[in-house]
Amino acid sequence: TPPPLTVGGVLEFSIALRNRGPSRADNVSVTDRSPAGLSFVSASPSKGSYDPASGLWTVGSMLRDEVATLNIRATWDGSQVTNTAQVTSSDQPDPDSTPNNNDPTEDDQSSVSLPPAIADLELIKRVSASRVNVGQNATFTIELTNRGPDTATGVRVNDRLPTGLAFVAATPSQGSYDPVSGEWVVGTLASGAQATLTIEVTVLSPGPFTNIAQVSASDQYDPDSTPNNDDASEDDQGFATLAGDLADLSLSKRVSNPTPNIND
Repeated sequence: TPPPLTVGGVLEFSIALRNRGPSRADNVSVTDRSPAGLSFVSASPSKGSYDPASGLWTVGSMLRDEVATLNIRATWDGSQVTNTAQVTSSDQPDPDSTPNNNDPTEDDQSSVSLPPAIADLELIKRVSASRVNVGQNATFTIELTNRGPDTATGVRVNDRLPTGLAFVAATPSQGSYDPVSGEWVVGTLASGAQATLTIEVTVLSPGPFTNIAQVSASDQYDPDSTPNNDDASEDDQGFATLAGDLADLSLSKRVSNPTPNIND
C-alpha cells in the first residue's frame, strides 16, 4: 500500500504473524530483507525490534492466538520486485512448517510481487518548413509524451544534427540539450505529461537532410518501444526531412554585330 504504486514513492509492506497454538512460541524471529529496487525508510513493529541491515525482526514470545505485526516503509525504483518474509526461528516445532527452509508452499512464508513500472514514451518530430533557401534557418520541434501509466524517470532523447545543418539555438521545456552530443536530458516526466524541445538550425547546403530523434534512455519499461534501438517502427522515434533550395543562375549576353553603322 498505498495504491497506485508510483516510482520514487514510499510503499508500506505489512506483515501479520499469528501463533495458531496450541502452545506459546518462544524466541520467534522473522526475516524480511528489502530486495534490490527497494530502499528502506522506516519500520514499525508491534512488538520486538527490526534491523533493516539484516532484515531480521526479533519478535520474542507469542501467546496462543496472538498476532504481531510489522510495517516496513520503503521507496521503490520502478523495477520488478519480489519481497519475501519468512519465519526463521522458533523454539517450538511447527507442525506444518520448518523455519528458515525457504519453502514457499509452507504457511510460515509469504511474498508480495511488484511488476515493473510502465511508461509508454511517444515521440513526434516536426520541422517548420520542409524546404528553405540555403543560408536560411529552420526549426525542428520534438514533442515527447508519457502515455503512462507510471511516471518516467531518467529520460533522455538523442537528436544529433546531420552534417549540412548548423546549430543555432535550442529551447527545451525542461532539462538541457547538448548540441555536440545531441543529447536532451529530460529527467522525470509524469504520466500524461509532455515535454518539448525546439532546435533552430541554418541550412548550409541543398541536402536533403533527415533529422532523427529517439528516446535513448528511461528507467521504466516501455511496452511498445526499446530505448536507443534505432527501430523506426516504434513510437519513441521521430523523423523530419529538410532540404535547401539553391539556384545557380548563369547569364551570358551577345550582340549580333559588334561594329554597326550609325542608325543600323
